[in-house]
Amino acid sequence: MPFAITNPQVTNSAVMIVNPANASNGDPLPAVIFNNDTTNTLFIGGPTVTSTTGFPILKQTGISFRLISGEQIWAVTAGPTIDTRVMTGRS
Repeated sequence: MPFAITNPQVTNSAVMIVNPANASNGDPLPAVIFNNDTTNTLFIGGPTVTSTTGFPILKQTGISFRLISGEQIWAVTAGPTIDTRVMTGRS
C-alpha cells in the first residue's frame, strides 16, 4: 500500500482520524499524526477521548505509530477546529 495522506478537521467532538484497515497483526501499518495548527493542542486516544483524558500533541508537532488491525486513533481539541495531517502506509 503506498502512502496515503488525509487532512481530518478535528473539533471539540471526538473524531476517528486513523483506522488501519490494511494492517494485520503480523504486519503493522505505520502512521504519522501531525498537528498542523499554530496555536492549539491536539489530543488523541480512543473513541471517548477528551482534552482532559487524551494524549497531547502540541502545536506544529507530530507522533508516529505502528498499528495493527482493529486499532483506531481518535482525536479532539479543546479550542477551535484543528488542521491535522495523517499519513499512513508503506514506501
